[in-house]
Amino acid sequence: MKQYKNVLAMLLALVMLLSCVPAVFAADCAHARTEVRNAVPAACETDGYSGDTYCLDCGVLLAKGAVIPATGHHYDSGVVSKAATCTEDGVRTYLCADCGSTYTTLIKASGHLYGEWVVKTPATPTTKGEEARTCTVCGAVETREIKATDYAKCYAKWFIDCPDKWYHEAVDFVVDAGLMDGMSKTEFAPKGTMTRAMIVAVLYRMAGKPEVTALSSFKDVDKDAWYAEPIAWAQDTKIVTGYSDDAFGPNDPVTRQQIATILWRNANRPEGKDANMDKFSDLDKISSYAENAMRWAVGEGILNGDSGRLKPADNATRAEFACMIMRLEGGSYICETMKDWDEDEPHAEGTYKVRTIAGKSVKDYLLKKLGDEKQVEAYLEMYGIDSYEAVFVLTLKADGKLNASYLGDEYTGTWKLTGSDLTLELKGKPGTDDMELKAAYKEGEIALVLDGEEWLLMK
Repeated sequence: MKQYKNVLAMLLALVMLLSCVPAVFAADCAHARTEVRNAVPAACETDGYSGDTYCLDCGVLLAKGAVIPATGHHYDSGVVSKAATCTEDGVRTYLCADCGSTYTTLIKASGHLYGEWVVKTPATPTTKGEEARTCTVCGAVETREIKATDYAKCYAKWFIDCPDKWYHEAVDFVVDAGLMDGMSKTEFAPKGTMTRAMIVAVLYRMAGKPEVTALSSFKDVDKDAWYAEPIAWAQDTKIVTGYSDDAFGPNDPVTRQQIATILWRNANRPEGKDANMDKFSDLDKISSYAENAMRWAVGEGILNGDSGRLKPADNATRAEFACMIMRLEGGSYICETMKDWDEDEPHAEGTYKVRTIAGKSVKDYLLKKLGDEKQVEAYLEMYGIDSYEAVFVLTLKADGKLNASYLGDEYTGTWKLTGSDLTLELKGKPGTDDMELKAAYKEGEIALVLDGEEWLLMK
């Protein structure tokens, strides 16, 4: 037993001796061999650590490391992920080669780069001409009118009931062409309602008054009436039919959509050009039978709106019909009276409200952008806007000054119209960015590019 106690004592002494060796060894170590531990490289957005230095022989920590600041991203010069066009902004995307993150910047739409004006239709002494210029980038075409080189006889001035400029040229045109007459030598009745007999008579004259071999079968059409032959021709060609085999209704009024339909049928029901119908607020008033005809008439420029409305169910006046026929025929008539208007035209003064954005109604545009009607309502409420048209309201004053409201921000400024080119300079209140906009003006409409989208404003 004593022998075991001696062995145990010797082992305990040995352990104590060995525990003292590292301290003694570390004190005497030259630390010739070292290594760095716990090092972390710096990343683009996170700091790194240089690592702690330890002696490989004695294990002692020789030096604490230091924080290495984040390197930041190393983006390339970027690639165009969406090319800008004349009217739409593009996108440039930048890539960090270290971590793969990206960011984008906007490439502003370049705007059209037009070439020289080229005469398409020369003006004559009595008719307007047209010239056009083409964008060398996208091929968009802009046209403008060339005034007649001389002035013709004025018919409208002899009608004591034709004081308004908007139909003056059309009255001259239809009278000179022999398509319409006055109701008397001194009255044209521009506000008078067009009747079924009147419209058939005009179409008959446009057709060259073809020979009629037999009168119509309608009992309400007197054989000696001034419209008897035109109605017989219309029945034979089926351009305008009667209510029944016996009744035509020669003195019944015709609406604007009925006239569009008759003219469309007379033109063999053409497809027509694309028409931006969303700019009109009363599309739901168009009857189903007239939809194609109205779209054709608007697309061809035959039928224009009135304060943003088509008024399809309204009876058409004689002045309105004269304008439609002049546009249908692609004609003009520059009379001697109109020479006094040259300095005054065009008149752009007035208040304009947004009708379409990117070819869509304001409501449809916002629904597509925001998702649903609740989001749209919240959006309008946020900007204090009480109607879709109030998103952008522009008032041009006769003195060259303007007022505007855009998404609830108020602006003042100036405007200048040169031909069809409209320059708008909008100055906002402190904290609001000023804007200079280039726009195009035509017959009570202002088209401009704002926030990369095409906006259409109308009176």
